[in-house]
Amino acid sequence: MAQKLRVNHPLRGFFHRLAGASLGLVLAAALIAGLALSAPLPTAHIVAKRIGFVTATPLAFPPVSTSISYGVSVPALHLGYYPPSTPVSIASITKLMTAYVALTQVDQSKQASTCHTVDDIDVAAYRHEVDTGQSTALIQVGQSLCVPDLIRGLIVHSASDYALILCRLFSTSTVEFVSQMNAMAKALGMSNTVYADPTGIEAGNKSVPRDQLVLTDKLMKFSLVRDAAKLPSIDLPVAGVLNSFTPYAGQYNVIGVKSGRTDAAGGCDVMATQMQFGGKSYLALVAVFGARGGDLLKPAGDAALAVSEAIPTLIATHRFSPSETLGTIFWEGQKVHFTLAQTITSTTWKFKTSSSWRVHMRRINSALPARSVVGWIIGADGAVEASLVTTASLRAPSLWQRIL
Repeated sequence: MAQKLRVNHPLRGFFHRLAGASLGLVLAAALIAGLALSAPLPTAHIVAKRIGFVTATPLAFPPVSTSISYGVSVPALHLGYYPPSTPVSIASITKLMTAYVALTQVDQSKQASTCHTVDDIDVAAYRHEVDTGQSTALIQVGQSLCVPDLIRGLIVHSASDYALILCRLFSTSTVEFVSQMNAMAKALGMSNTVYADPTGIEAGNKSVPRDQLVLTDKLMKFSLVRDAAKLPSIDLPVAGVLNSFTPYAGQYNVIGVKSGRTDAAGGCDVMATQMQFGGKSYLALVAVFGARGGDLLKPAGDAALAVSEAIPTLIATHRFSPSETLGTIFWEGQKVHFTLAQTITSTTWKFKTSSSWRVHMRRINSALPARSVVGWIIGADGAVEASLVTTASLRAPSLWQRIL
């Protein structure tokens, strides 16, 4: 039988190889496309404007004596100014923490019923304080003193015997109470403060203006303290009418708060004033330590008043509205602006170059509709001042864009 001859066509192998290569390319393309589609989209590049920046002016707070350290705070506006200082003795400013520790341990509704009966120990301490020249309020054995009068006597007349009675009322010993004072200072972030006794007579009670203004802001939230601070005098059981040692209390919009003096500390004053700015009233706080001359208290009060009166003249205001572009998002060949969700106002010092605001942006790697929140303006206290929103939509990239 005759056999059929094989014919090896020269193109057959070429077509086989071409088909195999084509299939390989298709599979490779499919693999690449799959990998491209499964890979996360890149993160957008965001360019944000600097918020609240101003041109600094030569204006500043009035000069004070070189012996004085001071600080300024306007809590509601998140403004503070604290020239560099080292811890110094603070005399009876110490009693601000004595009051704060006591008030944090008793509910407002129970203040009037939380009382101490004066005994021989209290009277002996009172006599020692009189002999050492401390401020005191007359007490007698058997007398009942409750928290409201103790705090008023402490704030208005700086009564050291009242400070020690508060120690007995809220701790097992003076040492234990001072430990509470130092623990509270640490909890409030008063990192440059140390307390040695509850009255301020010891030179070891040391602090800086910033720390005491942080404490004063907290303390002024107690209605009992706010009401007492502005009193030029007070009528106390047994002791009778006693005057305030705080300079200018009740004058020049001064609310008062607390003063103190010792040879080691000089004159010290923490002054609260009712400041008018932009048609509104704000609480302004100034702390002055280390004043010298005269009775020590007046130079401290004069310096605190001068600084206080300058505060409203040194504040700059900036208004930002949703119509102002605050930044741009660049993503997958697109450019979308963002702005504020609502109008906000920034305040800063005229002699500074920026406000205390900061911008916090989201990580963006997906499509977004218009008016999506992409970030926030954060204030000095960490609270959100306003949201940042897109002015247009951010579209998802096409399939072809993702593969390429």
